[in-house]
Amino acid sequence: MPPTGLRFALLTEHARGFDQEKFNGFVSECRQLSDQRVLMVPGLEFDFAEQNDLHVLMAGLRDLPDGKTADQIIASASQQGSLIVVAHPVRNGHHIPENIIDIIDGIELWNAAYNSRYLPDEKAIVLLKKLRKRNEHLIGLGGLDLHGLEGFRELTIRLGEEFEDYTDLLSLIRNGSFKIHGTSLTLRPVPRTSYVSFCLLRLSRKFLSIADRIYAPLLRCKKKIGAASTQKVIP
Repeated sequence: MPPTGLRFALLTEHARGFDQEKFNGFVSECRQLSDQRVLMVPGLEFDFAEQNDLHVLMAGLRDLPDGKTADQIIASASQQGSLIVVAHPVRNGHHIPENIIDIIDGIELWNAAYNSRYLPDEKAIVLLKKLRKRNEHLIGLGGLDLHGLEGFRELTIRLGEEFEDYTDLLSLIRNGSFKIHGTSLTLRPVPRTSYVSFCLLRLSRKFLSIADRIYAPLLRCKKKIGAASTQKVIP
């Protein structure tokens, strides 16, 4: 079940198929659904096939970003005050193009769909620490990659302070005033991992990968049996 006390949601719909008119409707709907209890923040996820299938989340957009290349579109979104985050870096081999390192706000350290609800991506943590030598403002985030309620995986971002509007909210996130909470551990926006804890994380991810390879075929088999048992028999 989704958590109670939800205060905000960053909605980053896939940008394909959006024009300005459709995006205006999306922004309007987010505004209508927001109230003092929960804030719905409109955004988009752009994919750049020419950049090794790079995916970038842009939360807090007011208009469709201008530009044709990744750096142009990201710079346009940044000028709007949008939060710019590289999504699931494991998908494109943890490669961040040189020309966007200085204009992004962070990368996903923990994508519940790609990395599981249990553990973050240890390679993304290494990547973040490497990139912070050039851009010291970079932070790590977590995301659900939620395409439907059936895919909810208990990963949440919990702020340390209250906010007034989504400009205030995005500012708190940029400043690292939050923690990423999963089912088994809590992660800071800039993790303070010791050598021992990092080795334990890497080892745990290996065990998780083995368990997933064993469990996935069993789950598919269970679904097939369930589907067969519910089929109608025509006399």
